Amino acid sequence: MTDAASVPPAQVLWQQISLPIGSALIGRTEDGALCRLSFLESQTVQETLTVWQKSWPRTGFKPDPTPVSAFDLKCLPILLIGTAFQRRVWQMILAIPEGATETYGSLAARLGVPRVARAVGGACGANPILYRIPCHRVILSNGKRGGFSGGETLKQKILESEKRRLHRLP
Repeated sequence: MTDAASVPPAQVLWQQISLPIGSALIGRTEDGALCRLSFLESQTVQETLTVWQKSWPRTGFKPDPTPVSAFDLKCLPILLIGTAFQRRVWQMILAIPEGATETYGSLAARLGVPRVARAVGGACGANPILYRIPCHRVILSNGKRGGFSGGETLKQKILESEKRRLHRLP
């Protein structure tokens, strides 16, 4: 289940988890919906929490006493917090299959506004739930990776991990 909101929750419970592609900080609402996910490639937990607090200044952040595993992460409901346009883009990105990619321009065209590929890129850059909302699957029209708020190296690492996992499936 995916819920949408334009306003962040009053309280977010956070914890550090280990994923196959690296360590991440996740944030959940008090009812358990995933609302934040950031990789800890180049920042500490405290630095990441500071970034979260700056982007959601009215939200309180406290440690989450309930452990979440990488497997659980795939099953958690998510709460999409952003503008109506961002949420439309993220919903479309959620439908891109694992191991596949789509261009910013093709997403814009499917949204019915083919000239807004850059705005689609802006929505990807504002994605508060990296990995679960798979913006890493959105690429440039020339086939290059393009940007990623977790960094281009991490984007490539995630894409390669997905392709390896798909090749191992029966």
